Amino acid sequence: MAIVVGSGAGGATVARELASAGHPVLVIERGPEIPDQDAHRHYANVNAEVKLMRTCCLGGTTMVSGGNALRC
Repeated sequence: MAIVVGSGAGGATVARELASAGHPVLVIERGPEIPDQDAHRHYANVNAEVKLMRTCCLGGTTMVSGGNALRC
């Protein structure tokens, strides 16, 4: 049994590859599932002085970043 911690881009890719190779996989995620249309509302520190956005949800920060790039 493979245990993958985190369902972001890296974790989801690893889980898929392991499952495709026939391994049983358990994915553990701390955050909830959020609807795609609400993803931008789930940054944990949007008002922080340091411009580093993060969140906890199914799909990880990848879910809410949508390819955004910040200029600091």
